[in-house]
Amino acid sequence: MDAAELERRIGDFDDTANVCGIDMQGPEYLLNLLYEDFAVSVGTFFHPINLDILLTAGVITQEIKDLCLSVERKVDYLTQHADLVDKIKGDRRWEEVVELCKQIRALKLLHTR
Repeated sequence: MDAAELERRIGDFDDTANVCGIDMQGPEYLLNLLYEDFAVSVGTFFHPINLDILLTAGVITQEIKDLCLSVERKVDYLTQHADLVDKIKGDRRWEEVVELCKQIRALKLLHTR
């Protein structure tokens, strides 16, 4: 993999981890975020194959990979249960996703220093 492709993957990974840091503006906004942006990004950039590439390149650690896989599982669950979306902002499942993304960002920052 060339350096430009790796940099693109790193940027996409970081963008995905950063989505949870934005201000949620109600169920409709969250619905769009979850189904149109975040779920697709998580499924793509937190996919095990992409994570393995980043791990092998030394961009992330095994701990970060494990957290990303946890986010992927939780987001997959939430997208399969549309009835949760109107309650999701205060739901512990969404709070867990937000917290995991915070941990991912913090660990990656420590790892890249």
